[in-house]
Amino acid sequence: VQLSLPNSFLDGWTLMYDIPYTEGITAAGLRAVPTDAKHIFVGARAPDGTIRLGAVGLREEVLRETEPNQPHEHNEVWWYFCPGSHMYDSFGFSKSSNIRQNAGDIGEEEGEYRLSWHLGSGGWRAGLVEGLQEDSEEADAELWR
Repeated sequence: VQLSLPNSFLDGWTLMYDIPYTEGITAAGLRAVPTDAKHIFVGARAPDGTIRLGAVGLREEVLRETEPNQPHEHNEVWWYFCPGSHMYDSFGFSKSSNIRQNAGDIGEEEGEYRLSWHLGSGGWRAGLVEGLQEDSEEADAELWR
Protein backbone atom coordinates (compact mmCIF):
# COMPACT_ATOMS: atom_id res chain seq x y z
CA VAL A 1 0.00 0.00 0.00
CA GLN A 2 1.45 3.33 -1.05
CA LEU A 3 0.57 6.80 0.23
CA SER A 4 0.78 10.15 -1.59
CA LEU A 5 1.70 8.80 -5.00
CA PRO A 6 2.72 11.20 -7.77
CA ASN A 7 0.29 11.39 -10.70
CA SER A 8 3.10 10.15 -12.95
CA PHE A 9 2.78 6.76 -11.22
CA LEU A 10 -0.21 6.08 -13.49
CA ASP A 11 1.52 7.01 -16.75
CA GLY A 12 0.86 4.17 -19.20
CA TRP A 13 -2.15 2.80 -17.28
CA THR A 14 -5.72 2.81 -18.67
CA LEU A 15 -8.42 4.37 -16.50
CA MET A 16 -11.37 2.04 -15.89
CA TYR A 17 -13.33 3.96 -13.24
CA ASP A 18 -13.08 7.43 -11.72
CA ILE A 19 -16.18 8.01 -9.62
CA PRO A 20 -17.04 10.04 -6.54
CA TYR A 21 -17.26 8.04 -3.33
CA THR A 22 -20.93 9.08 -3.11
CA GLU A 23 -21.74 6.92 -6.14
CA GLY A 24 -20.01 3.61 -5.68
CA ILE A 25 -18.96 0.69 -7.78
CA THR A 26 -20.77 -2.62 -8.08
CA ALA A 27 -19.47 -6.17 -7.96
CA ALA A 28 -20.48 -6.49 -11.63
CA GLY A 29 -18.47 -3.35 -12.40
CA LEU A 30 -15.39 -4.84 -10.78
CA ARG A 31 -15.88 -8.16 -12.56
CA ALA A 32 -16.14 -6.23 -15.85
CA VAL A 33 -12.44 -5.36 -15.73
CA PRO A 34 -11.24 -7.10 -18.91
CA THR A 35 -9.61 -10.46 -18.36
CA ASP A 36 -6.63 -9.36 -20.43
CA ALA A 37 -5.79 -6.80 -17.72
CA LYS A 38 -2.79 -8.33 -15.98
CA HIS A 39 -2.50 -5.76 -13.17
CA ILE A 40 -5.02 -3.49 -11.46
CA PHE A 41 -4.32 -0.30 -9.52
CA VAL A 42 -6.96 0.56 -6.91
CA GLY A 43 -6.76 3.96 -5.29
CA ALA A 44 -8.35 7.14 -4.02
CA ARG A 45 -7.65 10.64 -5.24
CA ALA A 46 -7.81 13.60 -2.84
CA PRO A 47 -9.69 16.82 -3.72
CA ASP A 48 -6.46 18.49 -4.83
CA GLY A 49 -5.96 15.75 -7.46
CA THR A 50 -3.15 13.87 -5.75
CA ILE A 51 -3.35 10.13 -5.27
CA ARG A 52 -4.03 9.75 -1.54
CA LEU A 53 -3.34 6.02 -1.42
CA GLY A 54 -3.29 3.03 -3.70
CA ALA A 55 -2.21 -0.54 -4.26
CA VAL A 56 -1.45 -2.75 -7.25
CA GLY A 57 -2.01 -6.43 -7.78
CA LEU A 58 -2.66 -9.09 -10.37
CA ARG A 59 -6.24 -8.93 -11.65
CA GLU A 60 -7.13 -12.44 -10.48
CA GLU A 61 -5.76 -11.73 -6.99
CA VAL A 62 -7.32 -8.27 -6.54
CA LEU A 63 -10.73 -9.58 -7.66
CA ARG A 64 -10.60 -12.89 -5.78
CA GLU A 65 -13.78 -13.25 -3.73
CA THR A 66 -13.29 -13.63 0.02
CA GLU A 67 -15.37 -14.33 3.07
CA PRO A 68 -16.12 -11.42 5.43
CA ASN A 69 -13.13 -10.45 7.58
CA GLN A 70 -10.90 -12.99 5.80
CA PRO A 71 -8.75 -11.03 3.35
CA HIS A 72 -6.00 -12.70 1.38
CA GLU A 73 -2.44 -11.42 0.98
CA HIS A 74 -1.02 -10.54 -2.40
CA ASN A 75 1.86 -8.21 -3.24
CA GLU A 76 2.23 -7.27 0.46
CA VAL A 77 -1.39 -6.06 0.53
CA TRP A 78 -4.42 -7.66 2.19
CA TRP A 79 -7.32 -7.66 -0.33
CA TYR A 80 -11.00 -8.46 0.16
CA PHE A 81 -13.94 -8.67 -2.23
CA CYS A 82 -17.19 -9.76 -0.58
CA PRO A 83 -20.04 -9.40 -3.07
CA GLY A 84 -23.50 -10.49 -1.98
CA SER A 85 -22.52 -10.76 1.67
CA HIS A 86 -25.34 -8.43 2.76
CA MET A 87 -23.89 -6.15 5.43
CA TYR A 88 -20.34 -7.12 4.41
CA ASP A 89 -20.85 -6.30 0.71
CA SER A 90 -17.56 -4.48 0.16
CA PHE A 91 -14.22 -4.33 -1.64
CA GLY A 92 -10.90 -2.95 -0.55
CA PHE A 93 -7.44 -3.43 0.84
CA SER A 94 -5.31 -2.88 3.90
CA LYS A 95 -1.69 -3.09 4.94
CA SER A 96 -2.91 -5.15 7.90
CA SER A 97 -4.58 -8.57 7.79
CA ASN A 98 -6.89 -7.41 10.58
CA ILE A 99 -9.98 -6.34 8.62
CA ARG A 100 -13.16 -5.28 10.46
CA GLN A 101 -15.89 -5.37 7.86
CA ASN A 102 -19.18 -3.73 8.70
CA ALA A 103 -20.39 -2.87 5.20
CA GLY A 104 -16.93 -1.27 4.88
CA ASP A 105 -13.68 -1.82 6.76
CA ILE A 106 -13.86 0.04 10.08
CA GLY A 107 -10.52 -1.26 11.35
CA GLU A 108 -8.27 1.26 13.07
CA GLU A 109 -4.88 -0.48 12.96
CA GLU A 110 -2.78 1.34 10.35
CA GLY A 111 -5.92 3.14 9.19
CA GLU A 112 -4.05 5.43 6.81
CA TYR A 113 -3.26 2.31 4.73
CA ARG A 114 -6.89 1.21 4.24
CA LEU A 115 -9.27 1.73 1.34
CA SER A 116 -12.84 0.41 1.44
CA TRP A 117 -15.80 0.69 -0.92
CA HIS A 118 -19.40 -0.31 -0.18
CA LEU A 119 -20.43 -2.24 -3.28
CA GLY A 120 -23.30 -0.51 -5.04
CA SER A 121 -23.92 2.23 -2.49
CA GLY A 122 -20.90 4.49 -2.34
CA GLY A 123 -17.47 4.38 -0.82
CA TRP A 124 -16.52 4.23 2.81
CA ARG A 125 -12.92 5.17 3.49
CA ALA A 126 -9.70 6.38 1.91
CA GLY A 127 -7.07 6.13 4.59
CA LEU A 128 -8.14 7.89 7.79
CA VAL A 129 -11.01 9.74 6.08
CA GLU A 130 -14.22 7.77 6.64
CA GLY A 131 -17.89 8.26 5.75
CA LEU A 132 -17.00 9.19 2.18
CA GLN A 133 -20.30 7.89 0.82
CA GLU A 134 -21.73 11.17 2.16
CA ASP A 135 -19.02 13.58 0.91
CA SER A 136 -18.29 13.56 -2.82
CA GLU A 137 -15.77 16.41 -2.46
CA GLU A 138 -13.38 14.44 -0.28
CA ALA A 139 -12.22 11.63 -2.60
CA ASP A 140 -12.74 9.83 -5.88
CA ALA A 141 -12.41 6.08 -6.23
CA GLU A 142 -10.19 5.00 -9.08
CA LEU A 143 -9.50 1.71 -10.81
CA TRP A 144 -6.81 1.44 -13.48
CA ARG A 145 -5.55 -1.42 -15.60
